[in-house]
Amino acid sequence: MAQHTNTRFDAELEDIRSRFLRMGGLVEAMIEDSMLILADGNLTVAERVFEREKEVNRLEMDIDHSIAQILALQQPTAVDLRLVISVSKMLTDMERSGDEAEKIAKMARRLYESPNRYEPIVDMTHFAVGVQKMLNRSLDAFARKDAILAADVVRSDKKIDKQWKSILREVSSYMIEDPRTTTACIDLIFIARAWSELAIMPRIWQNGSFIWCRVKTPATPASRTLNLWRVVKRSQQRPPPRWLTRAIDIFNPSVARVLKANCNWDYLSKRISSNQYRSVIPNQQCSISNIQYE
Repeated sequence: MAQHTNTRFDAELEDIRSRFLRMGGLVEAMIEDSMLILADGNLTVAERVFEREKEVNRLEMDIDHSIAQILALQQPTAVDLRLVISVSKMLTDMERSGDEAEKIAKMARRLYESPNRYEPIVDMTHFAVGVQKMLNRSLDAFARKDAILAADVVRSDKKIDKQWKSILREVSSYMIEDPRTTTACIDLIFIARAWSELAIMPRIWQNGSFIWCRVKTPATPASRTLNLWRVVKRSQQRPPPRWLTRAIDIFNPSVARVLKANCNWDYLSKRISSNQYRSVIPNQQCSISNIQYE
């Protein structure tokens, strides 16, 4: 009976996870469609965006209800509880992403349906594609439980911020040069702002996916080193000690590449305890004389 209950509980958790990913796929499709409306004036896809928004809202309510039921009836703990909390945190932000995509579609349709013929004066394609990729990578990190990719998503937002400021300057210059474009330019500014809000969403619910990516993996040498991920921000581009290079290479080459390129190795050496070192290097293959213990 216990085995049956556990199997059913795992199935419920996987169902929540799969529905959340389906919700994310719908939001991605909405973003792509709203981009088509703005770039080409393809108004036939507008209704599709609005229908998908209704589906996103329905999924948000269904998943929220399922989370409430699991918390009340199953009382999950440890890794399972963290998964449920992570999805709960990301759920609202995902629904807001759908709202922003719908807003873009409505404003773009209004531009092309206005009495004055609208001609695209600013190319937002690269900006929109960058936001879409950011969302896609966030979902990919959650689906694959990839903590490296989840952490990398946040670092990519600087490019989005630069593009947003560039578009704002460009649209403002058009308004100054030709006041007749003021109405269209204001709508474009709101559209660009909505794109930038969509870029903010992965930064918010990336935290939830990062939690999920980290805790789903059992306590292994890799997960212990990933817990030290914050040291990447203390980058000094120093060569790593040989023993630490050997330790990281053993379990995860992708982690090794990132850490070797960015870490303050003196700080990292102080953060790794002797127990962590012994779990990374089997049978004491390297000298531990270089380790600075906690």
